[in-house]
Amino acid sequence: MIYQSIETPIELNQIVNSAIDTAVNRKHKSHVWFKPVICIAASICILFVVMLNSNQTFAESMYDIPVIGNVARVFTFREYSKSDEAYNINIKAPAIEGTGYTDLEKRINQEIQSKIDTIVKNAEERAEENRQRIIDEGRTEEDLGYFIVEIDYEIKSSNESILSFVINHMESFANTYTYQTFYNINLDTGKEITLADILGENYREIVTQSIKEQIKERTEKDNQLMYYDSDEDIEFILDYLKFYINSIGHVVISFKKGEIAPPPMGIQEFEITR
Repeated sequence: MIYQSIETPIELNQIVNSAIDTAVNRKHKSHVWFKPVICIAASICILFVVMLNSNQTFAESMYDIPVIGNVARVFTFREYSKSDEAYNINIKAPAIEGTGYTDLEKRINQEIQSKIDTIVKNAEERAEENRQRIIDEGRTEEDLGYFIVEIDYEIKSSNESILSFVINHMESFANTYTYQTFYNINLDTGKEITLADILGENYREIVTQSIKEQIKERTEKDNQLMYYDSDEDIEFILDYLKFYINSIGHVVISFKKGEIAPPPMGIQEFEITR
């Protein structure tokens, strides 16, 4: 939903502060209305924040105001569920807008929708194949395994220069797996950000050194942890790095389940703080 990604605009704070300053400057002229003005200004600010974060209709109407629209660039484009005896699919699909780059928005939004449509189609086909296999084996639909697919998204960073978010695709049948797709956009240029853009051309060396140092720290704290951190392992996965940019502007490398550590350890992340 749009209101999930909206922050209180700086301009609103300036308006409230201006009202308070005016009241302070005039307090010697009229003590009668000085305190009420401060209370009213503060109340307006509090009410606005509460409404923005709790009322979808209000938030969506505010989205049309330029100062707020400039911040809220990721929103829930479509949300729906599908289910039967064999599967349960829950989709929360994001889209972007307000970046100032129409072609970029169109390409990314179409790519996201195409991926989600493919995932849903494949899930339905696999569920039907499983259903048919059960029937062919002479069993009943009560023996069907329940196939679950969930897709949602998370905004990692959103400011005037960078928009970074991840789409999470979770599947659960015999085992549970989570697949992630990351989008990192430079709002100044309208281009997707690369590791070289942030860390420089020698990003492979920087990432390798940081990951090895963090693995060493983690395994020293917990000797039960295990990583695939040989030079050959690291060199191989460097060609398939996925990352997002966190709220303080640091790159965070993300490895899917089983990629750099045994599957039971799940997704592994490494913040590059150089």
